[in-house]
Amino acid sequence: MADVAAPVTDAAIRICVVDDQRLFRETLARMLAGQPGMVVVGEAHSGEEGIRLALTTRSNLVLMDIGMPGMDGLEATRGIKAADPSIQVIAVTAYPSEGVFYRALEAGVDSFVLKDASLEDLVSAIRLTHGGHRLFDGSLVRGFIDGRRGAAQLPYGLTPREMDVLQLLAAGHSNRGIAAKLSISEKTVRNHISNIYAKLAVNGRAQAVLFAVRNRMVRAEGGPSGAPGETPRRRH
Repeated sequence: MADVAAPVTDAAIRICVVDDQRLFRETLARMLAGQPGMVVVGEAHSGEEGIRLALTTRSNLVLMDIGMPGMDGLEATRGIKAADPSIQVIAVTAYPSEGVFYRALEAGVDSFVLKDASLEDLVSAIRLTHGGHRLFDGSLVRGFIDGRRGAAQLPYGLTPREMDVLQLLAAGHSNRGIAAKLSISEKTVRNHISNIYAKLAVNGRAQAVLFAVRNRMVRAEGGPSGAPGETPRRRH
């Protein structure tokens, strides 16, 4: 582990990089340090050290490797969020799986990216996440959603438009992005999202996405994915 000495301003995105692979961690830190408006304030090689650095270096965003030995990145994310929910966490992994995706959502990660993402995509993910958006790599969502076709009853009384909105939520779009894609106002998007939360009995965007993916309510092509006669499991 190495603390990184760098000038920090209130306007900068203060980043902590947590990864047990030293070469990857140090290379990533150097690349991000050269980005305008970003400063890497710390590097950590373990989940425990990541929690400490995130809380002591005034980090406001953590790039968290998931697959570290000992305390993994998701447990470290829970620790960070429990101590300071305002710190944003982007989960990073080279080995995505459906189970890891679910666990990342449950741990409270703000976004989820793959280690083979380009620097441009990673920088964009950092800026958007820092701006309050939640991003989930599209290839992950497409890979975890059942692609079966066929007619199906819309679950839980959702309207076709609410299903459209839910699909775009699962793909990681912001309210503004959903509004643009559906040619509706952001206020209308917020109303649809409120209705979705109420009908699915969930509290927040992450829970809605997790519920939808687990119950196969959305798919990459859009629309409901459950086969006729299937009843999704309601969250208790």
